[in-house]
Amino acid sequence: MNGRTVRRASPANETLNGRKVSNLAQYWISSTDAFIGNLPTFEVRAEVRPAILPSLKWTDRYVEIAEIGAKSREDWILVELYFEWEDEAKGFILGFADQINVIEPKHLRWR
Repeated sequence: MNGRTVRRASPANETLNGRKVSNLAQYWISSTDAFIGNLPTFEVRAEVRPAILPSLKWTDRYVEIAEIGAKSREDWILVELYFEWEDEAKGFILGFADQINVIEPKHLRWR
């Protein structure tokens, strides 16, 4: 603070976004929770090869692994993934080539 010291402070009777805020910390927490809760979500259910499971967690794309299930068939593992956008999901899936098989949404399956 450039060597300056705050010697006195007092609450101001001001508003934030048109609302009176009596507890700024609580307002910040609830505002942040509302923001995160309203972020877009694109869900993908897929089967993956066990060898790529560690790579799903360490990628340069934002992906949340919601669930890792049991083996579905012939050494494939069911996963549920959440992305912010469909285009993020497409790029992520293409990066794993034949090591990932989309179950849903159907329009992302290989043709």
